[in-house]
Amino acid sequence: MMKQHFVTRRSHAIRAAMIFLVACACFMCLLTVNPKPAYAASSKNALRTSLLKGNHLAGWTRDGEAVSYILPSGKKAVGFRKIGRYWYHFDKSGTLSTGWFTVKSRRYFARKTGTVGKTYGVLRTGFRKVDGVYYYFNTTGKKGVAGSQKTGWITIGKNRYYYHPDGTKASGLTTIGRKLFYFSETGAVKYRGRLITGWKTVDGKKYYFRSAGKTGTIGAAYRNQRVKIKKKYYRFDAEGALITNTTKNASTNAAPVASIVSNEVFIETIGALAHADMQQSGVLASVTTAQAILESASGTSVLAIYAGNLFGMKAALSGNNWASVWSGTTYKKQTLEYLNNTFISVYADFRKYENWAQSVADHSAYLTGAQKSKGVLRYAGLAGEKDYKKAASIIKAGGYATDPGYVAKLCSIIERYNLTRFD
Repeated sequence: MMKQHFVTRRSHAIRAAMIFLVACACFMCLLTVNPKPAYAASSKNALRTSLLKGNHLAGWTRDGEAVSYILPSGKKAVGFRKIGRYWYHFDKSGTLSTGWFTVKSRRYFARKTGTVGKTYGVLRTGFRKVDGVYYYFNTTGKKGVAGSQKTGWITIGKNRYYYHPDGTKASGLTTIGRKLFYFSETGAVKYRGRLITGWKTVDGKKYYFRSAGKTGTIGAAYRNQRVKIKKKYYRFDAEGALITNTTKNASTNAAPVASIVSNEVFIETIGALAHADMQQSGVLASVTTAQAILESASGTSVLAIYAGNLFGMKAALSGNNWASVWSGTTYKKQTLEYLNNTFISVYADFRKYENWAQSVADHSAYLTGAQKSKGVLRYAGLAGEKDYKKAASIIKAGGYATDPGYVAKLCSIIERYNLTRFD
C-alpha cells in the first residue's frame, strides 16, 4: 500500500509541474508583439521581402510582366535607385526598366535576364557586349551617371574606340571633326572598331594614320601635306590618300579650286557674294552665308577647296530641274551615310564649280527652283522672305537637313557674326 501511495503522489507532482509550465508559456505569449498581418504571408505578388514596416510590405513585387520595388513608405520606387550593390531604373509608373532606354539624352542598358532582386534589371557597367556589339557604360558616378553609356573617345587597355553621339560605334573610315580616322571592321567582336594607326590600305588607296599624339590626334590621317615617315618623304592628298604616279585622277582631284583663308576673310568674301546673289534670287544673304560657314567649315572642307562646293551639293539632287550655272563637272569624295541605324562610308559624286561664286549661285537656284512635285516648290516662300529665322525654318522644313538642331545652328551663326549686315 505504501508503494502505491508513493507512486500516486509522484504522478500528481509531475502533472502539477506540467500544468505550471503550460501556464507560463501562455503568459509569455500574451507579452509578445502582434504577429505579421495575414496578407504578408499569403501575398502572391511578393518575390522577395526585405523589410516589413508598419502595414507595408517592402521589397520586390511583380504584377504580370511588370516588376516593381516597394519602399518602406509603401510607394513604388521611381527613377534611379541603388538597391544593395546595384543600380536600377524605374519608369514614372514604378515599373523596372530593362533593355535599352534613354533618360535626359543619356543611354542605358539594363539586363533583360537573371533573378529578380539580383541581376534582373541591373544597369550594365564597364565594357559590355549588347546585341553583338561592345559598348562602354560608366562604372562610377552619381545617380544617373553610373550605368550611362559613354560616347566619344574611350580607351580600354591598349585600344581606343570612338562612339558617335547617337551611341553607335565608329567603324571603317570615319571623319571626326576635321580629322580622318580608321577603325577596324574585322577581327574578334570584342576588339572590332578599335582605332588603327600606321599604314592602312582602304578600297585600293593607301593612308598613313598617326601612330603618336594625344587622344583625338593619334590615329588621324595626314592630309594635303608632305610628311617624313621613317626617313622617307610621302605626299598625301586632301582626302588622306597617298599620292603616287599611278594615282587615278591625281591631277584633277588634287588641283585646288580655292585656298584656305581665315574665318574673318571667308565671312566677308561669302557675305559679299551672297549679298550680290540675293538681288537676283531673293534668298537672304545672312542665311546663305551661315549655311556656307556651317556646311564648309568656313571654307576649309575638302569640297570647298578642291571642288569649290560650299554646300555639299551632290551631282544628283531631287527635283533637279532648275536653271543652273553648274557645268556638270563632278568630284568624287568619300562621305558618311546613315543606313540601317549605323554610319557607313561610301563614295559619292559632288558638283564641282570653278569658284565659290558659282557655288553660291547654284545653291540659291536650287533653293528657289527645286520642286517636290510638279508645280510645287520644295522651299516655297523662301524667295523674298526677310526674317532669317523664318527663312531657316523653310529650308529645314523642305528637307534640306535632317539635323533637328539645324535651324538653331544657323540662327546662332547669324547672330554670332552679325550676318544680317549683308542683308
